[in-house]
Amino acid sequence: MEELSQRNIANCLVQFILNNAASKIPIKASDMAQIANVPSKSLAVPLEHVGEILKKNFGIILQVVPNVSPKRYICISELCGVTPLQLDEKQKREQILLFIILAYIFMIQSPLQEERLEKFLYTLDINLYLKREKRHSDVDAETQFIYSWGYRSTVEYTKMDILNATANIMGKSPDFFIDQYKEAQRTENPENVDQ
Repeated sequence: MEELSQRNIANCLVQFILNNAASKIPIKASDMAQIANVPSKSLAVPLEHVGEILKKNFGIILQVVPNVSPKRYICISELCGVTPLQLDEKQKREQILLFIILAYIFMIQSPLQEERLEKFLYTLDINLYLKREKRHSDVDAETQFIYSWGYRSTVEYTKMDILNATANIMGKSPDFFIDQYKEAQRTENPENVDQ
């Protein structure tokens, strides 16, 4: 009976995660516990099984976002390491757009207000309509979106990958961009970089 219950919980969680993975918004452990109708502390065993199912059947890696409270998970596609030849047209467009946005955020080295991102993409003749979670400011009650280099960015592309590609596009050496080069090296080899 216990095994059947664990299987039902795992199936419920797989369905919930698949329904929420496309938004790329981290999934709260508390939301998964609520959906599975179990205490948060009881998620460890079913999530281990869920991770195996997602990887084996869907090529998705379920990963805990480090240093975040309350606990959250993201889904990472095993497609991150594939060549463009292995992607369909929609996946290619999404990866190109992701690269462009991450490159811009990394090269300016600061969080990016939505308006500034839209202006940058407009200069590239890209109209972007994002589905995202709204956060309201207590100060002015206007919806604000800020984009920054986060944990998901790190697992999708390395800073050195972004810098090398951007430098190549601009016909420069990566070390031409001094601050970005130092940051990329610090991220790649934290123990070998002079501070």
